[in-house]
Amino acid sequence: MCIERQVIEYCSPTLARLKTGSLFNCRYDSENEIAAAVCELNMRLNKKDVYFTILRKEKGRALIYVYRKSRLDEALKESEACKLLKSCGYCFTESSEAIEMLSKQLTNKADFPHEIGVFLGYPICDVIEFIRNKGQNAKLTGCWKVYGNVADARLRFSRFKKCTDTYIRLWEMGRGIEKLTVGI
Repeated sequence: MCIERQVIEYCSPTLARLKTGSLFNCRYDSENEIAAAVCELNMRLNKKDVYFTILRKEKGRALIYVYRKSRLDEALKESEACKLLKSCGYCFTESSEAIEMLSKQLTNKADFPHEIGVFLGYPICDVIEFIRNKGQNAKLTGCWKVYGNVADARLRFSRFKKCTDTYIRLWEMGRGIEKLTVGI
């Protein structure tokens, strides 16, 4: 398993401080193996405000959430985000509690918890409108479905792609994940 490659491929904007959080699925042969890999990444990158947690494990696949704790803390304090999460059944005082509730929503809920956009750093208006429109009627589709500021979203999508392409190239040239991760 090369979890580091997947982190670079799917989470570069988070490593670069361009995005609050990212998700990726990772295959594993044993639960101990994936737990150890996540633990090792946390030991290496927590000092740079990057955290890893397994949100769900199912049939040899783990859904891993990679996030900037400081940015998530800020996002969860925003009034519109608090209001949305409360309406979805969240009750928390710390970001770790909110992540635990998200994990439960992913594991126990029949429908996908679209409020996850808050945890990924999507614009709150887009998260709210996605839920309200049931994923229909978006003005633009890219890293997320855009209902608000299309110009800003296009710029962000472009930055995310450029960042990912650059990080993959640098990683393949031997630059380690610690060096690619921007500090606090």
